[in-house]
Amino acid sequence: MRVWTKYRKGQLAFFLSIFFTGLSIFTYYMYQQQRFNNVTKEKQQIALKVMKRKNDHQALSVVNSAVSGKSSALHRNQKKVDYSGKEVKRLTLSQMNQVDAKKVTRSFGTGLLEIPSIGMNLPILEGVSQANLSVGAGTMKAGQELKKGNFSLAGHYMTDAGLLFGGIKRVNYGDSIKIMYRNNRAIYHVIETKRITKSDSYVTFDSQGEGLLTLVTCDQAVDGTKYRFMVRAAIVD
Repeated sequence: MRVWTKYRKGQLAFFLSIFFTGLSIFTYYMYQQQRFNNVTKEKQQIALKVMKRKNDHQALSVVNSAVSGKSSALHRNQKKVDYSGKEVKRLTLSQMNQVDAKKVTRSFGTGLLEIPSIGMNLPILEGVSQANLSVGAGTMKAGQELKKGNFSLAGHYMTDAGLLFGGIKRVNYGDSIKIMYRNNRAIYHVIETKRITKSDSYVTFDSQGEGLLTLVTCDQAVDGTKYRFMVRAAIVD
């Protein structure tokens, strides 16, 4: 009987040890996830604030550049713009801590993306580098123009619907999307949402139609997913 009791106590101690270890790991993970979300939100807000200020002064900057002959920050950095997306990978807390949201937005910020129905309000940055997608939406092709061809933007999918492209799966048919890009404005309405594969790059091609807007993100916030989520919209104004 004593041996059996001792055995049962040993089992209980083992299972309690497993339980508390698991609880500690879960608590640590949740803490790290919250820290990551807070840092991402902070960087996103900084980038948005910088972009709005940049838009306010953009017209004056264009005039000054024409008069003085000086090029804009984006023009000076044009050779550094990355449309390949080769360096894009899953965001981490360590990587987010290293992102200089002000510098990135001042160098590559070109506009604003707003989807009122899901509360999305993000800066648009030229190119799809990891730094750009850490703070906003990135243009997927060079030389894009609003209301022409297939204006395509990419963004990181997040588990928090309020961060980056995290809320994009909640977009519905008919929702409006407002874009400001290089001092021009356009309003689109959603005509399609669709799960696609990583290889379906054709969805961003201009051959898809005229006056389109295409938003692309991963279908979930994990490494190696082969699926993407696409929102397609058509020009209204």
